[in-house]
Amino acid sequence: MPEAERREIARVVGIGAVQYADLSQNRSSNYVFSWDKMLALDGNTAPYLLYAVARIHSIFRKLNLEPDDTATESAASALKTPPSSRSRASS
Repeated sequence: MPEAERREIARVVGIGAVQYADLSQNRSSNYVFSWDKMLALDGNTAPYLLYAVARIHSIFRKLNLEPDDTATESAASALKTPPSSRSRASS
């Protein structure tokens, strides 16, 4: 990956981390600014959520699927339906 692209990704993740940390704080509590907490790759942080989204998109890409494709959505909906409901529907 080119250095310029890596820097742009780092910039966007950093901005997202600060915004997400700021918005996820309780308004009435004291604000504690911590780069370590904001940039952590685990827990309730923007970098963790972005990483999870990237992993999910990687799975779709490997399966040659698009996340917003209607066929993908209907297949995912079928998986959410409890097995007992599916067996009654096919009867």
